[in-house]
Amino acid sequence: MESLADIIQSLTQVQNSSNRTEKAAGKPANKEKPTDEKSAAFITFPVSIGLLEGKHVEAMGIAVWCFLWCINRVTFDKTDSDGQRWGQVLGGCVFTQQRIADELSLSLRAVRYQLDRLKKSGYLRITRCRDGQVIEVRHSIKWLRRKNPPKPTQTPPDKPTGEVVSLVDALLEKSRLREMGQGKLNCARSDSERRSRPEPDEAIPKG
Repeated sequence: MESLADIIQSLTQVQNSSNRTEKAAGKPANKEKPTDEKSAAFITFPVSIGLLEGKHVEAMGIAVWCFLWCINRVTFDKTDSDGQRWGQVLGGCVFTQQRIADELSLSLRAVRYQLDRLKKSGYLRITRCRDGQVIEVRHSIKWLRRKNPPKPTQTPPDKPTGEVVSLVDALLEKSRLREMGQGKLNCARSDSERRSRPEPDEAIPKG
């Protein structure tokens, strides 16, 4: 009868042999779990309601899908010298159009057409590189409302208000009256103690 160690060793050998077979066939040994479509349905990102205006619908057309993909992939914004906000898609990194095609289940030709249309219409700024392109979204608002508003600087007033002055005066007057009352009480106690003491007998001169 085989021991437990022998059984574990046999199972390990079978697993390693299976992984080598799948690797030789070009298949990954550990398959990734498919994404949960239900959880992904609750992930949202901000889009301006102005996108529904007729001029944008006419200018974008079918290219709105690539535009929405770019908005979703904006990781931070940059402001140029003219005060224009540009959303950096994938952090300003270089990526290929094939990535957009794969994630949107579109052909590479359709992605190229949509990106060119968005670039000509002024919605995107695309910089071509040897390994792909860098895309920036114009008028990006994805991170605009998530910024913490600057805290107002609290400067002390030059002069105290009338209410503060009245309150301070009242406290000072109360303290002064308390000190005066305590002083009178101490004086009364001293007089009482002095009177209660017996007076010394006067010296009688000898004849």
